[in-house]
Amino acid sequence: MRTHFVQSLISLFVLAFIIACGAPQEDANSVSVYYGTTSGDYSKDEAYEGSLDSEAEPSVLVPVVEESNQIQYNPYEDSSTDNLITFAADVDTASYSIARQMIENGAKVDPSYVRVEEFINYFDYNDRAPAQLGEVPFLIHLEASPTPYATNKKLLRVGIKGYEVPADQRKPANLIYLLDVSGSMSEVNKLPLVIESMKLLLNQLNENDTISIVTYAGFDSVALAPTPASEKQTILNVLENLSSGGSTNGSGGISKAYELAQTAFKEDGINRIILCTDGDFNVGLVGEELNQLIEEKRETGVSLSVFGFGLFYDDGTMERLADLGNGNYAFIDDFQEAKRALVDRLVSTVQTIAKDVKIQVEVNPTIIKSYRLIGYENRKIADEDFRNDRVDAGEIGAGHTVTALIELDLYPIDQRPSIESFRLSDQPNDPSVPVRNASESTQADAMIIDSRFAMADAPLAFVRFRHKQPDASAEDPAIESITALLENQIKEGFADSSRAFKLSSTVAAFAEVLRESPFVQNADLSAMSDLVEALAQNEEDFQGLARLISQANALYGDLIIDETPTPEIP
Repeated sequence: MRTHFVQSLISLFVLAFIIACGAPQEDANSVSVYYGTTSGDYSKDEAYEGSLDSEAEPSVLVPVVEESNQIQYNPYEDSSTDNLITFAADVDTASYSIARQMIENGAKVDPSYVRVEEFINYFDYNDRAPAQLGEVPFLIHLEASPTPYATNKKLLRVGIKGYEVPADQRKPANLIYLLDVSGSMSEVNKLPLVIESMKLLLNQLNENDTISIVTYAGFDSVALAPTPASEKQTILNVLENLSSGGSTNGSGGISKAYELAQTAFKEDGINRIILCTDGDFNVGLVGEELNQLIEEKRETGVSLSVFGFGLFYDDGTMERLADLGNGNYAFIDDFQEAKRALVDRLVSTVQTIAKDVKIQVEVNPTIIKSYRLIGYENRKIADEDFRNDRVDAGEIGAGHTVTALIELDLYPIDQRPSIESFRLSDQPNDPSVPVRNASESTQADAMIIDSRFAMADAPLAFVRFRHKQPDASAEDPAIESITALLENQIKEGFADSSRAFKLSSTVAAFAEVLRESPFVQNADLSAMSDLVEALAQNEEDFQGLARLISQANALYGDLIIDETPTPEIP
């Protein structure tokens, strides 16, 4: 295995050299088949319709680690007993920004703060987006390749790219700035940065938009009733006169913000609360009572986005509030990050194009021996709830990129189980659809799999998506899409994979190192930094990532990977 490790490092360096010398990028080699959509119940016939898609100095952050923040790692699953992976889409990015602040301030990252999916989804991989906003407002990109970060494994990349709404076509917005002005917000990288961030957001709005401001400390207060965004000086005067002091009744402020949102509600527009806080709620509702409040209020059509600031940051609470409030969650560690979230990506931040987005991957158990979803530990959904449209899931904003990576251990060709080991269904996980045995020898209690896995050229995996329109209710049926990847579409080597694949897999490997994952293999921070730098193409986010990995390498020292095999399936 030590030999594999050295070979992997050499291949990474060679690949970085080739790319730096101008080797062409291969962004067009994400290929998928069997694409279609259905409204309500899934239809097998419709799944075959469609075409082949080839496609201020911040203080050092002090962790507040809660029980909910304890580290979890998805295990390898035996595909002969469970071949389904079901989880909610996630566009949060806070974990990466928090880790960046720690590293840039010379501190090692607390592993409990690392959520791999938020590292991956911080970046835009330039996947192709839909040309127009249709019933399915995103394109799906699948790609599989060997990975240098796990010996003898393949990696499946599932990418979603949302429709990019032009800025001049953004819906009118009813935004409520919900600002924490408690005593804990007095530091320079808290309330002062909040005020500057809200000014940035204000400058992107127009006469069709409305701004309200609610502040909270020991009690909540309406600092500004709904006001047209064109009245900028009035809004600026309120922002510039804010000061901090007192305890933190976050739930009182949240309730007041939802009330105010209803007074200026835009029927066909954006209705969103922008919560800016360090998460130090110490008065009023907390815990499960606060969660229930948010869950109730999201049914009013008002979403809640959370932006975290500063020292002693309660990450776990903030992530939960954003998830429950059908919003997104980001951490603002400096003015540049505020600009990125509220200027460069304004439309993605405030305008939802799909909600309750669920992803279900069904791997072929005659090809794949075991698999592991990397990240998304707190976004998992029960397999049987994939088509339960009352179960809440994730939201996707305009232009958002969502990426999931699944590590695959394939059977050797001569050791693959027969399809006769399984029962078949045209619609797995739906008890109303008849199930048939693959042959007379199939056991009565054998696992049920998709009947198309019995085809001569069966897919490596099917990937299904369900989503609702932004204005849909909990009772409205979701729209389902399906796509697949064939085994012969797996790339020969990592060098043959697309830029998006190389970058996203390297980001994931970096996050796995920082959270001390037991599954890390063949990951060297110096080589990873060189690879990202070679692939950056003058994109500021990736240039920053290369520098960050290099800084982490200086902090952590040379990373030596033991000859520890991937943990066996229990």
